[in-house]
Amino acid sequence: SDDARLVGAIVEELEAIKEEFADPRRTEIVDDGGQILDEELISIEDMIVTRTHLGYVKTTPVSEYSAQGRGGRGIRGAKSATDEDFVADMFVASTHDNLFLFTNTGRVYKKKVYELPRGARTARGKAFVNVIDLRDGEQVVGMLAVKELSPDQFVFMATRSGTVKKTTAEAFANVRSNGIKAIAVDEGDCLVGVRLTDGTMDILLATQNGLAIRFSENDVRAMGRDARGVRGINLKSGDAVVGMTAVDPEANLSLLTVCERGYGKRTLLSEYPCRGRGGRGVITIRVNHRNGPVVGVRLAEDEDHLILISDMGRLIRMRMDQISVMGRSTQGVRVMRLDKGERVVSVERLADPEEDAGDESPPEEATADPAAGDEASGDDAADADEGPGSSPTEDSSATTLNADADDDDDDEGEPA
Repeated sequence: SDDARLVGAIVEELEAIKEEFADPRRTEIVDDGGQILDEELISIEDMIVTRTHLGYVKTTPVSEYSAQGRGGRGIRGAKSATDEDFVADMFVASTHDNLFLFTNTGRVYKKKVYELPRGARTARGKAFVNVIDLRDGEQVVGMLAVKELSPDQFVFMATRSGTVKKTTAEAFANVRSNGIKAIAVDEGDCLVGVRLTDGTMDILLATQNGLAIRFSENDVRAMGRDARGVRGINLKSGDAVVGMTAVDPEANLSLLTVCERGYGKRTLLSEYPCRGRGGRGVITIRVNHRNGPVVGVRLAEDEDHLILISDMGRLIRMRMDQISVMGRSTQGVRVMRLDKGERVVSVERLADPEEDAGDESPPEEATADPAAGDEASGDDAADADEGPGSSPTEDSSATTLNADADDDDDDEGEPA
């Protein structure tokens, strides 16, 4: 009952334990326990990054998209609050990738993919002005996902007027929050394509009038960020570059070309001769009233998937092997059925060979013989007269355009 004697006994026992079992402390106690980065808390996951024409961005899990048959009606994609907005760009990236955002004025911004707003398949997304510090009149026209930059990488850019430029990737290692200049763009021109290359790739430019030119990236020397670049293709009046792609010279791939009215085709890259930059190019698809102008080109393999987006916000995904491989001077087949007044505005390759989803709509039966020239059989041939206002005058003008391109097939490129 004596508290003093009780406390004394406890002290004696503790001292005995200390003498018998004491050893040096194995851990160190400090005031600063270190910093946990936000990135370490984010799971690594493949996301579909989507950008709209009016400047909205979002990320969506790949699992929300299912494959369909060629020529189907599609599923509901991003809904727009106005009739003027539509999905303009789409690709797959990891949540931990660095995302370089290139604008029409030639500036570049940098974000992590997980820093972008996340939304459902039908969501519109968040405005770019709330994600990066855009200047007045700036619009994001290209996004490049990169895990990490290396000394042997280059950023290759192309403008609507046919100008191209190559800059070392390390020049973009330190991007300020308010962006830095990637290419000097003249007034009236704009950036239309950006690709990451390794210094040995071939560059292919495609125009809205159905022409394409292929040349080695070694024809373009590396330049500083403030340079304007050199001429990549010699455009005729009224024509403009709509797409650029970079390819390994030895790659056994095909080039997917899609037109505004929902027609497209694949053509082997071996059919595109590699010549010097600055030429007029060769035919990549016959442009006429049935097809409409070219809206985009992408490299394709049989196991890849294709996503098409219309200006009404409808989206369709299909396997690439459902699209015919045809010669350059052909019109292609229907890849997406459109409503009256609707048009295709964006096309993207989605590599997802492991998915084997069932078709939500049956594919349209249509075939085309590459040796048959401009003729396509089945429903696609009948679709040639489908659009209102079709006339021999319109078709003959398109034939004249492509005939001029045939004459250029034998011309070497004209370096600027």
